[in-house]
Amino acid sequence: MKKQELKQLIKQELEEAVVAEHDKAKVLKAMLKAGSNKAEAHALLKKHYAYVDKKYADSPASKKAEIIVTLAGTASEANIKEVVSKYDIDLNILAKFTDQNQHILARHYIAKKRGYTKLVLAYKALYDLQSALGHFPRGADKVRSDLDKDLKKYLSKDVDNWKDVWGEL
Repeated sequence: MKKQELKQLIKQELEEAVVAEHDKAKVLKAMLKAGSNKAEAHALLKKHYAYVDKKYADSPASKKAEIIVTLAGTASEANIKEVVSKYDIDLNILAKFTDQNQHILARHYIAKKRGYTKLVLAYKALYDLQSALGHFPRGADKVRSDLDKDLKKYLSKDVDNWKDVWGEL
């Protein structure tokens, strides 16, 4: 790397750091204006700013301040999780199962992908029973219905696109 390129890179990094600090100062000012005390505002900013800045990068400082205050007021630190796309279930895979009339396997796939161990074992047992008999036995629909209630409850809490997933089943 040439000396001139290195200087340019360092200059750019410094400018970005200055812009970030300026934005952080604006957020702090908005928090103070909204009624937070200075010590509390600094603590909340230190604790939540990185998450909020990453998640809401294009939001104005006042909105970021509002989000930080809301996070502090409504969620404990353990409950703040960044939602990422890994929490989505691939609808194309579900569609393949349901197109082949393999609804139990579709449910098994979801349970396995999300790590719901009890449901993985239960859906596998239902599938094995259906495979061994060649049909879905009488009464097994009640068991599946009970399992589906648990699956729906877990999905609604853990998966971003849970309504789409449930509709595919």
